[in-house]
Amino acid sequence: MKTKEYVTKFYVQKGNTQYFDNKGFMKAFIGEFNERLELTRQARLSSNMPFTFNLFQNLVKEMEDKFWAISNKRPSIGFTQGLWNTFYAMGVIPARKEYFPKEHAEIDARRKKYLENQVGQIGAPLLD
Repeated sequence: MKTKEYVTKFYVQKGNTQYFDNKGFMKAFIGEFNERLELTRQARLSSNMPFTFNLFQNLVKEMEDKFWAISNKRPSIGFTQGLWNTFYAMGVIPARKEYFPKEHAEIDARRKKYLENQVGQIGAPLLD
């Protein structure tokens, strides 16, 4: 879907959060990401070319650029970082875990180590 189509379909242009269909938007945006991911992966495999983690990261970056471009079409109230984080948690992380389990495990281990260090610095647990 093009940026303008997202704006029209999910009432992004209204500028009022009561009209914005964030659940529908997120479902469509994750769907587009998954579709682009699978098309890229299949094209690479059919050409006997590897689908690398770098390509995956580039696709995530393209989606992030599109996300903020859609946000910029929203008068006065753009999207929040939290909405991007929701997409990342619901779309990017599951795909990364499925297609790149080694890289996912490394990233997850670094994240856990970082959070453990943060707990030690502030004296209160962040995770159970």
